[in-house]
Amino acid sequence: MRETSNSLSLQNSQQPKQFRGGEKKVMKKSLSLLVAIAMVFSMFATVVSAAEEPTAGEYLNELGVILGNADGDLKEDQTWKRQDAVVLLSRLFGAEDEAKDAEKTHEFEDVTDANYDGYISWAVEVGLVQGKSATEFGFGDELETRDFYLLILRALGQDVEYDQVDEVAVEAGLAPEDTDFDAVPLRGETYVAIVGALKTEVEPGVTLEQKLGLVEVASQVSSAAAVGVKKVEVKFNSAVDTTKATFSLKRGATVVNVSKVTFNEAKTAATLETSIALAAGDYTATVSGLGFAAGKDVATFSTTAERIETVSVEENGYRTAAIAGTNDVEVAYKLLNQYGEEVSAGVAGSLTATSTVGVAGTPASGKVTIAGVPSTTTSLNLTVVDLKFAKSATKTVAVQLAKHVAEVTLSTPEVEAGKTLESNKSDIKLPYVAKDQYGNTVDLTDASFAGLTFIKSDEISNIELTGDKKKLQFDIAQFNGPKTLSIQVIVNATGKSSKIEFAVNGQKSISSVSLVAPADQFGLGQANYKVEIQANDQYGNALTAQEIADKAAAELVITSGNTGVFQVGSVVKDGDKAYVQVTSPGATKGTALLLVTVKANSNNANVSLTVVDAKYAAAINVASGVTKAVKGAAITLKGTFTDQYGNAYTAGAATVVVVEADNANFGTVVDTAYSVTAIKDTGITLTAADHDKATKVTFKLFDTATNAAAYVANNNTTTGLLDTATVDLASVKSDAALTYEVEALGTVAAKAAGLTTSKYAKEIKVVGKDASGAKVALQSGVIQTASSADSSTLVVNDTDGGVWKVAGVTDKEGTVKINLYLAKQNGEVVVQTADVTVSKAAPVVASITAKKNDDAVTKVTVTTGTAIADVLAKNATLWFEAKDQYGVAADGAANGPATAIFVTDQAGAVALDTDRAVTFNAVGTWKVNVSSGTQSVTVEVTVTAPPAP
Repeated sequence: MRETSNSLSLQNSQQPKQFRGGEKKVMKKSLSLLVAIAMVFSMFATVVSAAEEPTAGEYLNELGVILGNADGDLKEDQTWKRQDAVVLLSRLFGAEDEAKDAEKTHEFEDVTDANYDGYISWAVEVGLVQGKSATEFGFGDELETRDFYLLILRALGQDVEYDQVDEVAVEAGLAPEDTDFDAVPLRGETYVAIVGALKTEVEPGVTLEQKLGLVEVASQVSSAAAVGVKKVEVKFNSAVDTTKATFSLKRGATVVNVSKVTFNEAKTAATLETSIALAAGDYTATVSGLGFAAGKDVATFSTTAERIETVSVEENGYRTAAIAGTNDVEVAYKLLNQYGEEVSAGVAGSLTATSTVGVAGTPASGKVTIAGVPSTTTSLNLTVVDLKFAKSATKTVAVQLAKHVAEVTLSTPEVEAGKTLESNKSDIKLPYVAKDQYGNTVDLTDASFAGLTFIKSDEISNIELTGDKKKLQFDIAQFNGPKTLSIQVIVNATGKSSKIEFAVNGQKSISSVSLVAPADQFGLGQANYKVEIQANDQYGNALTAQEIADKAAAELVITSGNTGVFQVGSVVKDGDKAYVQVTSPGATKGTALLLVTVKANSNNANVSLTVVDAKYAAAINVASGVTKAVKGAAITLKGTFTDQYGNAYTAGAATVVVVEADNANFGTVVDTAYSVTAIKDTGITLTAADHDKATKVTFKLFDTATNAAAYVANNNTTTGLLDTATVDLASVKSDAALTYEVEALGTVAAKAAGLTTSKYAKEIKVVGKDASGAKVALQSGVIQTASSADSSTLVVNDTDGGVWKVAGVTDKEGTVKINLYLAKQNGEVVVQTADVTVSKAAPVVASITAKKNDDAVTKVTVTTGTAIADVLAKNATLWFEAKDQYGVAADGAANGPATAIFVTDQAGAVALDTDRAVTFNAVGTWKVNVSSGTQSVTVEVTVTAPPAP
């Protein structure tokens, strides 16, 4: 190959080139191929006289790099021709099919074999070869060693002339000094060199042939390293199945809890986030679940204690008051650790600062305050030094005016996707962008918000900042018909303003309805059978379940086509759906029509309902979120039931379930009959009596209580046995193989007033996890001690019966970190942390449910004289469970949200019942309504005379 022959560089190999008039294509494996070329041809000088190695050619033939002719001849005694070298390059690039099928675009007149047209055109297009001239390729010419080294040097980006190849190749270390550059190597000799290069390890644990994709790479962990104070990166030599990978991290024998794992897009690296900062020491990261060979699933690394590595000073300082003589100037600085993160709170060194103007105070909280800066000063030099870690930074700082909000731009009010903005709404979020006089985006503060003036439509009120200051919010009063409303904000300090107008629909009502045919059966005697109802308002928007339930009584007429088959009840909300409740009186099976009509426009919907045989529990399934426990830990097993139609079965007071265990490893199971309700709601609790034991627990479902009792009493006969379910429990050791995890606490109310005995306190629960990620129940007392990082906002202690709880402090809110010291059975103590959010938002009713015992109801029947002493207290006849946003139920005392109790008598009069007590003295139909804010529930009470004595 002459001076104009090959020109290939790393840069060019990665640049897309126009090919056949289509989209530009990027050469695959380009970097690896450069390594391959350099390694292969740097060996030519030492192998040109080597003995023939036919096995090398056979090996390359197996890989598909060398194909030979139709007779299987690998042409080991022949030399390379220029056109054949191009074919070899296309195979190493993994682009042979692309090259072979390429259109002829070259203009070389000496290419006499059309089979090479595609290869040569491809090689020219992607920059691998050029030609001896514009019309001559050198077809059929042999390649000397010098030609190959020219290819190497050009491939590595060296722009070298042909007569300089010998000197440059030797200087670059690619060729020995005694290389015969004029030699023409035989193919067989080059095969040996190619195999030697392909077998060379180019990355830890990866050979070149694996890197080029010629041989499958055996997956393994290639490295691990700390990349943050709480982050470890584990790398693999190929993509892995992220759904199967689980990780463990140890410092010596100490388990480090991994709280989160994320993978890169290529699935070749995982970042492990730890609950606490990595202490200095030697670490071992192990991956499980990927089937790696022993020793290939682990990597070690070391960390040093977090330190300040970099000090940086901002280039602008800001006066803290209007210019008048001298002022304080604040300049921000940052301290970065060895990972490029801002250092943790406890790592700050011994900081000092000096200024060429004024007096610099001690740096603190990311700011240096420079006192006594004259009003004429426009710049100063500030130096911040950390004496502990010997780091410093000096910056020429421009002194700017005090920052203040100069403009506020309003955006469109936020509306749920597919919805429209409507009247009678509160806390509508309004995004804004605020900027200071320097054009920096800032958040409004209470002080800067006070410097704003709002001009608004009369229907808008209560414009204020949200709790996080990131948005505004406002209320819209109720009105009829659509309107265009507006809000204008003016920044008092600058006069700049922003105005928005937006359309708001008026009070909505039900305009159309539809019913969804139930998928489950309607059993004889079944109460409160649910038929889903959907509705749209007059603007075409779908109403929420709560809106349908609230409007149904006033805006819908619901009727049954045959009250002997079923009778209609109220519309209720359950989850995110609304339902019409219907009840079978229990005497007649059959089919009848359920009809729902909109009063305002007579739009209607109907569905045919069929009452079938009464339902009973026909099958049982038992499951637990935890089936493993350490010694002394308890596991609760609950059952779910399906009826004879295959649907969920929720009733069942009959004692028809027998529970057995095959040994006493989890204590003694009482061999007696339980009701369906008891197994469903309460279940049975078993405590591990030892470790490293297994127990099979069996639940047996009978058709009647009599047969269940007979099974226990009469030598375990199985008459009436409908179904069985088993659960395998295992007890394990609480050793270093377990990691610990704090269950999410949600939001804690400041209403607890710092008392962990309050109903507003929340229990801290810890669960173990084994190497497979399965949960393991822990013994009571696993929390040795716990503390709050900010006890002025969140209190942590175990005063409530030895159970550790957290309680918010009155009028405080924020996110507080708690530290837990957890004791394992082997004496090891592990540290775990968790974030807890405290809110001072007042409790409001989030849900209200009418209940009889534990079951939700919409209708009940009582006799005259029946009294409910407190409708908020659990009562067998009727009571109301009202819970707030913190999950606490109102009890009529200081706990739970405030509620208002209304009773509607037969004459329609409504009265507030301040005593929360109801007595039904008159025969007839009464309604009891419990409401607070936007939540309410109504139950119909039929009062009958007591039976004659």
